[in-house]
Amino acid sequence: SSGINAEYGGKKQRDENVWAGMERQEGLQTIRQLLDLNLALLWDPPIVHESFIEQISSCCYQLLENQEITKCQKTSDLIFHIFGVLIKRYNHCLGACLKIVQLLQQYEHLATPFAKMKLLGEEFHL
Repeated sequence: SSGINAEYGGKKQRDENVWAGMERQEGLQTIRQLLDLNLALLWDPPIVHESFIEQISSCCYQLLENQEITKCQKTSDLIFHIFGVLIKRYNHCLGACLKIVQLLQQYEHLATPFAKMKLLGEEFHL
């Protein structure tokens, strides 16, 4: 298989990017599953630290800055599901609103994905 990829020049690079996409989706899926746990038990007192939520949300916002990543429906859906959980369970609403406005001003390609996120908000009853 790698010999075939080498024959076609740029194809090998494209295959590596697809693999990175699969790894990215697996990582986001793991984060989503982690957020479904009762994370407050990790801290004493049992309150999830804001810095933990900021780290997770920052990773997701940075992924959205890349237009190629937002073209992948599965990845975008996972990111927006993570945002939904962060907003609903971890009080990330104000932070999300501010960051979304900032991102929309900087990245034109995010208008459609964030419009789709509104539909996710309806699913989460936000």
